[in-house]
Formats: sequence, structure tokens, C-alpha cells
Amino acid sequence: MRRAERDEGFTAIGRRPEYPLIDDWGWDRQRCEKYLLARFGESWSRSACGYCPFSAGQRGRAELVERWRAEPAVGAQALALEYTALALNPRSLLYGSVSAQDLARTHGLTDVLAEFQLHLARQRWSLYEVRRIIHPRRDDPAAKGAAWRSVRTLFSGRRDDAHFMLQSASGSAAVTDGHGITRAEIIPRTSGYPAIERTLALAPAGVRDKERPAFGSWWERLHHQAAPEGRRMVTLAA
Repeated sequence: MRRAERDEGFTAIGRRPEYPLIDDWGWDRQRCEKYLLARFGESWSRSACGYCPFSAGQRGRAELVERWRAEPAVGAQALALEYTALALNPRSLLYGSVSAQDLARTHGLTDVLAEFQLHLARQRWSLYEVRRIIHPRRDDPAAKGAAWRSVRTLFSGRRDDAHFMLQSASGSAAVTDGHGITRAEIIPRTSGYPAIERTLALAPAGVRDKERPAFGSWWERLHHQAAPEGRRMVTLAA
């Protein structure tokens, strides 16, 4: 009912939604589950991708964990997607305040974690430069507004070689976090707005270079604010 009620709010001219299970048969979720159990002889899980980021409720999270337990490759795919996202943005936990890796560790999903490590071992790796410009809000210059991100691939090859390139570019600034992601803050986020930041990070190859057309000109105007005396500004050829 909750989904149907929400869907009613998206009606428009020419669209007349119908809900036959609800309106014609009078079935709810429990009645559907009973029918499927009687028909197939097993409980039927809800249809959802194996890395659904909206599995926040207690029931949804429990079902997701059990699916990963039964299908470790599905769980490993979720961990792999999150790994690359976290490399580019450490705030991109797949489940809000909980990471996919932490979810697997908490529930003892060793097969998922092992499959995930095998996946990483099979990948080509890249060194990425990630730059951000955080603009002020239009109605409040002291508040955070839109964030622009530039991603550029600086090197692709073997994992050891990508790691060497990162160490060469950042010196002692490279660190590895609890998710096994190695990155270096070249320009930590500056104070006030507009703010900028620049990071080098390692992740599996495949992320496309991307930035807004106006990003370069904005960056040129702002980056000098984040170059304290003595800080080495690193430049690498792609």
C-alpha cells in the first residue's frame, strides 16, 4: 500500500495507474508471500539488486545479508562498487552510515570478503586525481552549496606500479584507510566558500575522466589559495 500511495502522487494527464493485486484481488504482501510459498515450496525474497543502497530497514538489511551469504559473488560486487566510490569520495558509504565492507565483516561473511579480494587482484589499477570545488549557496555565502568534481586518470597498469606512482607523486602523504583504500591529500579542503580540495587515489581502472566545461577556469582562479608556502604542488602527465 505504501508504494501504491506514493505512486499516486506521480500521476499526470494521460497516466492512470492500476494496482490489480490490491484493487482487484485484495492481496497484501503477506498474502503474496503465502501464495508463492505454496506454489514453489520456498520463501520468495523481494526483488532487488544485490547492492541496493535503499536496504536501510531492519528487514531489508537482513534479507540483503542472507542473499550475500547464499551468493558471495553478489556481495563481492557490492563491495567492489563501493570501493571505487569511496576511493573518489570517502563519504560515499553504500548504506548511509555503514559501509558494505563493515556489513560483511559484522555478519561474518568471509566468503564475500574473500571473493571481493579475488576481484581486486584481477583488476588493472589506476591512479586518479580528484579535485573538487565547493561553491557557496546562492542565498547564503557562508553555507555549502553545489560541489563540482573533476576526475582524471593519471596512470593505469599493475597495482604495484600504480602504488609506486602514487608514492612518487605524494611522498609521505599517502595513507591507507580501514577500507584498504590508499590516497593522498595534496590540497586538503580549504576553509570558507568557495572551497577546493585535491586528492590522489588508487582504485580499479575504469572510471571515466569527467569535469564540467567551466571547471578548469574556476580551478585556476582558486587553487592558489590552497598552496601554503613550502607545499609541493604535484603535477603528473597522464
